[in-house]
Amino acid sequence: MRLDTICLMADLPGKFDVHGDEVLELFYKNELEKIHEYCESDVLNTFMLFLKYELIKGNLTRGDYAKSLDLMREYLLKYRSQSAYLDVFCKACENEIKKVQEA
Repeated sequence: MRLDTICLMADLPGKFDVHGDEVLELFYKNELEKIHEYCESDVLNTFMLFLKYELIKGNLTRGDYAKSLDLMREYLLKYRSQSAYLDVFCKACENEIKKVQEA
């Protein structure tokens, strides 16, 4: 199963710009920053999916889940403010935090 599919089922961002089958073409066009952001977005998706899985399993409290997402959002705003995925992942973090606070 693809990471993108699992993320979309879990209401997480998934792929937002570049897909895996485009990486080789981007490499030949020397668009390495796009490849870099593609890889980073996969890591962010995987981390968010892991947090959600741990929440569902009961290994994270709602508060810890929200705190982890808020720390991720703060990190992105501070260190990755120029990335193309910034808005997508910050909004996803905010949405997830809102969901657990309303539950």
